[in-house]
Amino acid sequence: MKKLLLSFLLSISFSTFADSSEIHLKCKTGFFTSSEFKQIGEYYYLDGIQYPETTKKINDMGILWATIREVQNKDKTLLLRQYRKNLERGNIEAKAQSFEVNLEDLSFVKSTTSIKYSKRIDKLSQKLLDFWLNSSGKCDRQ
Repeated sequence: MKKLLLSFLLSISFSTFADSSEIHLKCKTGFFTSSEFKQIGEYYYLDGIQYPETTKKINDMGILWATIREVQNKDKTLLLRQYRKNLERGNIEAKAQSFEVNLEDLSFVKSTTSIKYSKRIDKLSQKLLDFWLNSSGKCDRQ
């Protein structure tokens, strides 16, 4: 009886852990393109790129840049953001990419936004980015 109860409790705990720590979604972003979103434990992957993570690289001019990928989790909505930062000067590159997925209805919004609006051309470029690079839709569980 104890062995049966123990095996039952173990099977429930493992199935609950597997369901709560792993998510695999395929999100269609157009007729021919899609994005793959996975959660494995505390890490998230968007098209094979790990979030959260920070990578550093020196460019051709000898300036150290960091690519920063961060995750915000609010009310069953996950926001994955990626941007570049100049580590020597502290300034952030003008564009940031984000992917927001609602885990309740499996909807998503994928966008590229301009961080700086100092010139009129920046506002125009943001409108073009919104038109060409932003997409939304539904995801399917895999």
